[in-house]
Amino acid sequence: MKLSHHEQRILDEIQQRVQAEDPEFFASMAGSRRRRGRSGWGSVIFIFGLVAFMAGAVLAQASPGWGVVTSLIGFLAMCWGVWLLCSGVRAVPQQGLESALRRRLGRLWDRMQDPPPTGMSP
Repeated sequence: MKLSHHEQRILDEIQQRVQAEDPEFFASMAGSRRRRGRSGWGSVIFIFGLVAFMAGAVLAQASPGWGVVTSLIGFLAMCWGVWLLCSGVRAVPQQGLESALRRRLGRLWDRMQDPPPTGMSP
């Protein structure tokens, strides 16, 4: 569905605000397109490998050599598909993990140190 010029401008403003407010979250959301592509290919390769593995098992009844080779190719394809599915882009980069965790814990600690609003018991 095509967005109108006004809607596209609003969406761009929201995107800029999110990027300015929380760059880590923005980076994780920007990487989600890449993850979807990898998971799509990973699924297709895994299914292909599963079919090849089963075809090799059937083929092994008539020709054991070709059946084993086909099953081995299918097994390797399934492993590759699983690797593509599991090796997505991390939401927080490894080198920034400790600093991101410290910032989040610091914000939580600050909120815990604030006095409760009036009228509420601690």
